Amino acid sequence: MTKKIFLFAFFAIIFTSVFSQEAVFSLDKLEDRKKDPEGTSFLNLPGTEKNLVLVKYKKGVDAYLLSPDNEVVASLGTDDIPRRYDKLVGQTVQGDKIKVFLFNALGRYASLLIDFDTNTVIEDQFKIDLGKEYVIGHTSRGDKFYIFSLQKKSSKINVHVINHNGTVEKKEIDFSSQVFIDFDGDEGTVYDIAKGFCVNGFKTLEAGIVQTQYANPLETTSKVVKLYTEQDNVRITLDPYAHTYVLNVSLRDFSHDVQVYKKPMLNEKEYYSRTKSLLFNDVVLQFMADRDKMEFIAKDRKDRSVIKSYSIKQNEKLTLANTPILMEGGTYNQNRKRRIERTSVFLKKVVKGDLGISAVESEGNYQVTFGSTKPLPNPASGGSMMNPIGMPSSPNPIGPLFFHYHGGSFATYRNSKSVHFDGYFNKKFEHIEGKLPEHAFRKIDAFLDKLNQEELAETVIRTEDGFLCMYYDEEAEKIKGLQF
Repeated sequence: MTKKIFLFAFFAIIFTSVFSQEAVFSLDKLEDRKKDPEGTSFLNLPGTEKNLVLVKYKKGVDAYLLSPDNEVVASLGTDDIPRRYDKLVGQTVQGDKIKVFLFNALGRYASLLIDFDTNTVIEDQFKIDLGKEYVIGHTSRGDKFYIFSLQKKSSKINVHVINHNGTVEKKEIDFSSQVFIDFDGDEGTVYDIAKGFCVNGFKTLEAGIVQTQYANPLETTSKVVKLYTEQDNVRITLDPYAHTYVLNVSLRDFSHDVQVYKKPMLNEKEYYSRTKSLLFNDVVLQFMADRDKMEFIAKDRKDRSVIKSYSIKQNEKLTLANTPILMEGGTYNQNRKRRIERTSVFLKKVVKGDLGISAVESEGNYQVTFGSTKPLPNPASGGSMMNPIGMPSSPNPIGPLFFHYHGGSFATYRNSKSVHFDGYFNKKFEHIEGKLPEHAFRKIDAFLDKLNQEELAETVIRTEDGFLCMYYDEEAEKIKGLQF
């Protein structure tokens, strides 16, 4: 049972104005670590009641094995991370042996086998034959690590399955029987839709890795290609102008199918519009906007029927907004916030960026964020761990590895400029008037803001009791976990 400990001193001042939270654990840095960490991760080890904390430094990784009461059972560290392998993208687990996988921009992989029985870390560099493929994303399940890639000039998805013992299997999934309509309105392939986001020479595809149990930032949900993981299924979505394509893949037997959801045209020339979709529970959310109006549609994923739809013109009040419309960020002042009063101004601003929609459950209802985001020329934060290609998804309650959460709950990360507002809806997507309830993600954001630290190395994980926020406390020089 988790011990109930409340923080005092420095944090008591913060919690007086925000909230009091339960401290789950507080870990000392290993003796030879002089610099601050870059990222953290918390994993439940399958088949055991133990937990694992990973702490990423510029040139190393430390691992802490925790008991069910989150007391440190063992710890060890390594400085043997191969050069340029700066993205930790997944893991496999077998007993107290954990293999962590790393990825670099050249499409190459390495692994670190952390063995608490022998107190050793074994490094291995290996090559996956990607050929003419572009990596979409990664996910982990128990003793297996999965790499999803798109074959060039085709509608074929390859799944590379890496087992804990190092053996590799390759599965080819062919979606060629489906007709895909690209951005120009022509029949084509999955590659024809995604090719504008393939980074030649780096074997990667700019995809948003959606954590279905979290509030995803607009930087993620605004991507044309997105990868979702839901228990034993992976879904890859494509978002050209006229349709939403959902490529479904079962990790149990690699069976697959395609679902297509048509989008309404806002005007005769589709390229004047911006559209994006989001898979959320059993619903597809579609958000469309141009300078004249915006539309929001919730559709049933199974029968494609419209659950609820809204259309708001530029001269009408933005009745879906439960919060002020905000513009955030800027090249010279990333903390700048500006309030927008008119729907016409919101539409003018939102179509200048990459449209996105995000949703999260809140007190039995849904909180939905509408907006767009635009990268800044000179990102001021985030570093290598912010690369969405390197951000894996894991099944509940295992959280994403080294996922920099702060600033990403409903707006965007610190290296972007965004415009957005939040709406509140019941389970039938009927709009609810009034102030939004405060929930865990808002509380976490407020807490991290008050720390006033340049580097937080934070991550957020869903637990049975809510959410665990893990971060680095600069003043105490400890890695801490708080329950929200």
